[in-house]
Amino acid sequence: MDWQVKVIKRPIYGQTLDIHTWSRKIVKCYAYRDFEIYDDEGNLCVIATSKWLLINSKERKIAKVEPELANRYKSEIGKCVFENPEIEKLKVPDNFESEILYKVQRKDIDVIGHMHNLYYLDLAYEALPDEVYNKRPFDNIRVMYKKEIKFGETVKCKYTKDENKNVVVIESEDEKILHAIIEVY
Repeated sequence: MDWQVKVIKRPIYGQTLDIHTWSRKIVKCYAYRDFEIYDDEGNLCVIATSKWLLINSKERKIAKVEPELANRYKSEIGKCVFENPEIEKLKVPDNFESEILYKVQRKDIDVIGHMHNLYYLDLAYEALPDEVYNKRPFDNIRVMYKKEIKFGETVKCKYTKDENKNVVVIESEDEKILHAIIEVY
């Protein structure tokens, strides 16, 4: 449903990393998972949080996290990487500076038949103006997923600058379906 990443220190290419992850909270049909990435000198490099939705893969419907499943993950209540433990919902900006269209290809599709989560970020990068794209790497990334994108769909990626954040909204070509909102800064 959501992820938020903050890069504190960029590891050196080829460096061994130590990744810590834990279940932070499970409520009804969704769960939070946090991450910390350390370099081989013990320096904290990246923190991240994610919000996951449980889907019944046979029925392709939202499912309740049953207590026996939740107990397997042994959530560490109160242990979170960000000051605000809840991931706030992103809002669609009122105005946009530019937009592109993109037709989803086979290479974009994951094993469950929709666009791979990371490719939403790749698509957002394509929508950034050159002067913004050339300022990467970005140290803060937010992705809020709303509706899956499937093979063959054409999506509209609309860009704007909102305060210090670069925002890309991915919608259906007719702008009736909101697929995702991405912030990079």
